[in-house]
Amino acid sequence: MISTLGLLNLVRRSRPGLIATFAVMAGGTALLGVSTLLLQAELISGFWWMTLIGLGSYLAYVPYGSLLFERLMANSAIVGTAVFAIYLADAVGYTGSVAMLLYKDLAASEMSRLVFFQQATWAMAGVGTLLLLTSCVYFLRPQSSAGAESPK
Repeated sequence: MISTLGLLNLVRRSRPGLIATFAVMAGGTALLGVSTLLLQAELISGFWWMTLIGLGSYLAYVPYGSLLFERLMANSAIVGTAVFAIYLADAVGYTGSVAMLLYKDLAASEMSRLVFFQQATWAMAGVGTLLLLTSCVYFLRPQSSAGAESPK
């Protein structure tokens, strides 16, 4: 797990580094879906499901809070630091966690915690992977020159 993130630091060029960072993060969100599928097919136990969910969440979240913003800045040649973006992402993440707990307890109280967690895992696997891949394509598109006219 940690070695995967350490290997991302070995990629020196910004564009391949950004692609590798997005790949690790999308792999983490995909692991959420694969492990939930394996659990529901009764091919793995709850212990291994929780272990794989933890690994997938770690791979998706940790680069987002550090490497991704630095790679985005390096790829776009923006001068500055990623500190504000990292703090903002953490704040949104913590707010989302609290909102999810409140939603479960107030709006979906009849649903078991296991079913709620499985549905949230499916949502994160699908939506998270799709959004990460879309973001990768967006940030890797060719940059237009500053003074170029846009077609009408």
